Amino acid sequence: MRGGDGERHDPAQDLTFLRRHSFAVQARPYLWKLRNLSRETANLAVVDDGAVIIVNRVESREIMR
Repeated sequence: MRGGDGERHDPAQDLTFLRRHSFAVQARPYLWKLRNLSRETANLAVVDDGAVIIVNRVESREIMR
């Protein structure tokens, strides 16, 4: 990926940033609640330069998806 200045952008740096910040951890109880209410997998994602990056996920308990 290319950054705004034309240099190559490393998505791994974004993931490192996300792991060091607690909003993904703080969102976890809400993802559990959403998963339980919807009975579907709940995802927390961010959009970076047009790409969707999944930050946190709580899988559905249902066998069939």
